[in-house]
Amino acid sequence: ATPLPTATPLPTGGAVVHGFDLGALILPEEQGSTSFEDAVPESVAHFMRDAIKTHGMLIIRGQRPSEERARELVAFASQFAAPGALFDPVRAIQFEVDGGGQPGLPMVRALGTVNDSMLCRMGYEWHVDASDLTILYCETAPAAGAETLFANAIEMHEALSPEQQALAESLRVVYSARYSAGGPAWLGARG
Repeated sequence: ATPLPTATPLPTGGAVVHGFDLGALILPEEQGSTSFEDAVPESVAHFMRDAIKTHGMLIIRGQRPSEERARELVAFASQFAAPGALFDPVRAIQFEVDGGGQPGLPMVRALGTVNDSMLCRMGYEWHVDASDLTILYCETAPAAGAETLFANAIEMHEALSPEQQALAESLRVVYSARYSAGGPAWLGARG
């Protein structure tokens, strides 16, 4: 039997997962398959799905660098997505290679300051609000200035008074990237 990871809740939300190694995943070619869906033992996949539902965000530290890291991340993400969804441009953002997309894995985008990755200049490249799942992987973090922020709208809503919740629920918002600070309109205006 595969040993199960454990999850330690964080006081600000989310949890840190211990005892999980991306390098131990069985990639499709190792099992004579083309599907990523069977890369994680079912008991571990079930644990991870429950942990995501319970904590909203998981942090998995201590993963060693790997030449297969992008494929391992897709194999892991496949446990949380409908079959084939990660390769479907309607359901998952697909990046061109010249925009950081990875050959054969268009839903994976390399960002950073190393060769073969797109420079993350202002944080916009890290902003995701149109996906059911976002996985960030950092190979080498700088000593300072590499903070990544997460927000949980459910917890924010629950922290409001009943009056504030009622007001928030009565409001309607129209979101448009046209007016986003640092969004596509701003990038296009820079020429």
